[in-house]
Amino acid sequence: MVTRAPVSTTTLLLALAAAGCGGTATPTAPAPVAAADAVAGVTGLSPAVGTTLAAGQPVTVTGTVSYTLNSAGTGVLYMIIQDQADKSLQTTQPTAEVVKGPGEVTLSQTITLPPTGVTGVRLFFALLPAGAKATNSTVVITYPVK
Repeated sequence: MVTRAPVSTTTLLLALAAAGCGGTATPTAPAPVAAADAVAGVTGLSPAVGTTLAAGQPVTVTGTVSYTLNSAGTGVLYMIIQDQADKSLQTTQPTAEVVKGPGEVTLSQTITLPPTGVTGVRLFFALLPAGAKATNSTVVITYPVK
């Protein structure tokens, strides 16, 4: 059995609902989003991407890194060279201190590849803001080794 509400009650409920929904919404500004740190790219890369490196031979790795640092006033940009098994191929890591905002830094290092056991080299450029313990701001370039 269907029960119908009197017209006056239905009209009153619709009027109340419309009054509650018809108000002007108060605009709210979105919460500010902190700009992220970024390693935007690498130019002037030597050896060029796709180059096969020779086992047992020295190689000089150079790249100009474009970065943006927003989360701190200063930071450090690192060049990290590892083999395919995450083993460091460096005795020291080239670094450059950077300041807040966008910029470019050139890093370079000569290493000698082991004569055996290395099938690939991974080159990382990583930006670490002052006070941070880790970063997601990296660029990775890989090279085969023969």
